[in-house]
Amino acid sequence: MLGDLLPEEGLKLKDIHYTQDDAAHGLKWVLDAEEVTLTGDNESLVFRDFLLQLESKDRPPVRLRGNKGDFNRATGVMELWGDLDARSDDGFSFKTDHLLFNQKTGIITTESAVEVAGPFFSVEGQGLFVDLNQKELKVISNVTTRVDEKALL
Repeated sequence: MLGDLLPEEGLKLKDIHYTQDDAAHGLKWVLDAEEVTLTGDNESLVFRDFLLQLESKDRPPVRLRGNKGDFNRATGVMELWGDLDARSDDGFSFKTDHLLFNQKTGIITTESAVEVAGPFFSVEGQGLFVDLNQKELKVISNVTTRVDEKALL
């Protein structure tokens, strides 16, 4: 895999497959992207047109597609933008246009509009807070919830 070396921008790579394994937090993520740019200091990855797969020892795998992202290796913070669509193997999904994921704390946030759905419900609203460690999810405001009562019976 060879890229173009751009001194002011860093190294630009095409069609990459990148794996990050955080054994301490039991989290592994795999990034497939059409294009990735590594900054000159090698601290950040900027990627576009991506599929991000999150694997955890405690939860079913999640696949998230989007348009653009940025990962800072030093801070463990990943910021994602553009038509984000995530789906888990156990039937849950969410959509938004912006997410901030702190790998070190396990916190996911956004102030954007969100849609969250499961096997028997859907929730729409503004803003999201997820604590992966506490298994807590909150849609912050303007919340509309729908429950499929047939699925509950």
